[in-house]
Amino acid sequence: MNNEIRVFELSLIDEALSYGFLSAVIWQLEHSGVEEKEEHLLVYSSDHKLNKEDINASLKAFGLSNKVSISEKLIKNENWNENWESNFDPICIKDKVYIRADFHAPRPDTQELIIQPKMAFGTGHHETTRGMIELMMESDMKDKTILDMGCGTGVLGIYALMCQADHVDFIDNDKWCYENTLENLKKNACKEQKVLLADRLKTKKSYDIILANIHKNVILGQLKDYEGHLSQNGEIITSGFYEKDKQTVLQKAEELGFYFDSERVINSWCVLKLKKY
Repeated sequence: MNNEIRVFELSLIDEALSYGFLSAVIWQLEHSGVEEKEEHLLVYSSDHKLNKEDINASLKAFGLSNKVSISEKLIKNENWNENWESNFDPICIKDKVYIRADFHAPRPDTQELIIQPKMAFGTGHHETTRGMIELMMESDMKDKTILDMGCGTGVLGIYALMCQADHVDFIDNDKWCYENTLENLKKNACKEQKVLLADRLKTKKSYDIILANIHKNVILGQLKDYEGHLSQNGEIITSGFYEKDKQTVLQKAEELGFYFDSERVINSWCVLKLKKY
């Protein structure tokens, strides 16, 4: 059994949904990796802790029970993660920010981020990550204190440091992401930063900018926390939801004392920049 990995193949029945959204729903489960294909999503469990019941419970929480089919199989452990990483292509955002692995050729004409993905969310390929970085380009990060909430690979916080942020705190509730962020900070020669394995803030510290690329339900549930940790005139850049959900997020944000500043919409995924009165 130790030489085999359990793989769940998830296929969308409802064509109105996207595999990017499905990946975000599944991401919080205890898996070894998620791989997004054109016609299905693959969820890996190398320790066999994940089962169909876990996946179905997550789907049900988002109203997806009848919109996704699931099949299961065992495959041989043939360094599947290395194969996945070898298919990770570099990406350039607005011809300015180049995200690559350390085995890709450099592009000295850009701001380079070296990301060893290791199945963590945040390689720059997803619409939400690209949109977040585009809005970050329009913000002044210099000398700011920043929180990267649900940091994944740490790509957003690392980019903030490259934009001369004074300090970034990284938080994720997934140990894989926690360790990957530490690795990527070293790869990008970043000075020592605080990286926390947690799902909520447990400090009274305030931030100038909060980055939260998670998903709608988590953002709605934690917006009050963000408001309490944001300095006056501070801003939140957030994503992980569709454009159709924008008004729901804005309404909650306005109730807490935020106002709309700007947005990006890429393939129906929405990114919002909100500022605190």
